[in-house]
Amino acid sequence: MKFTVLIEHDFAQSNYAGYVPELRLSAVGDTQEEVVSALQDMIQHELDRGSVLPVHRFEVQSMSVPDVKGGEINHGLESVV
Repeated sequence: MKFTVLIEHDFAQSNYAGYVPELRLSAVGDTQEEVVSALQDMIQHELDRGSVLPVHRFEVQSMSVPDVKGGEINHGLESVV
């Protein structure tokens, strides 16, 4: 099964947060890999206990806003999934 995973770096907390919108699951970890592993474990736990996974409807969109300075935003994150 494939799921959408949103991972972001929290600069204030110096860690990463991950979210699976289809299942409304979230996890926090020190690294991206730790977050992905925690989310995989959570999903597997739900499957192992025989749960019918409630798949919530969601939509991923991209949004543009005027850039006054003309630069690109680089968050330094790459896909790990």
